[in-house]
Amino acid sequence: MNRVMNSYSYKRPLDEKVKTEVHKYSILAQDTDWRREIKEYLNDPSRGKVPAKVRLEATKYFLMGSKLYSKDPQGLLLRIPESIIVDQASIFIGHEFNSYLKGFEIQKIHSTPYFAQANGQAEATNKVISKGIAKMVDENPKNWHVLLHYATWAY
Repeated sequence: MNRVMNSYSYKRPLDEKVKTEVHKYSILAQDTDWRREIKEYLNDPSRGKVPAKVRLEATKYFLMGSKLYSKDPQGLLLRIPESIIVDQASIFIGHEFNSYLKGFEIQKIHSTPYFAQANGQAEATNKVISKGIAKMVDENPKNWHVLLHYATWAY
């Protein structure tokens, strides 16, 4: 029985007509872009009848110019930024951070304060205000929300 099975070929050669059809459909499959319908719908949502599947799928994407970007479930745009603006904090100066930026080809731009003498003044002010609020909440735990405007006004 094995001898008979081995001598029989299960694969019949394809005739030329079938080969041509298969080749034609494989080329069509390569040429069709699954994003085309979504891009067209996002460009003009009022155009004709659009299948519900395309409308539903389009909610997962964002069109910026001619590029289609994916969104996460919260609706945030997922992509790597081209540049990042940093101040002079030590965390942004280290080798590890710089190699991370280099790996993703992100340009680092250093911000310069508008008024150099005031560099860090906003942080110091926020620190004083938060200490005042913390002290006021500790002294008046039950009605701190009523006295909150006094703590912020005092500074």
